[in-house]
Amino acid sequence: MSAFGVCPNCGQDDIIRIPPSMAAGQGASGVPVNALRLILFARLICLTCGLVREWVDDRDKLDQLRAKYGRQR
Repeated sequence: MSAFGVCPNCGQDDIIRIPPSMAAGQGASGVPVNALRLILFARLICLTCGLVREWVDDRDKLDQLRAKYGRQR
């Protein structure tokens, strides 16, 4: 059993985690919060069907996203 559970798409547990990184070759993805800062996503990838899930690991970064992109009132 994978530490990440099972894939919601295919039900298999052959899942890897790719940590957020700007390292060459990682294909980093994220959301810009200003001209100099990009909040990177961590990824889970199912090695059976290829499903990719992304999320933000750091609570402080979620707060930064909320401040920039949160609901308009």
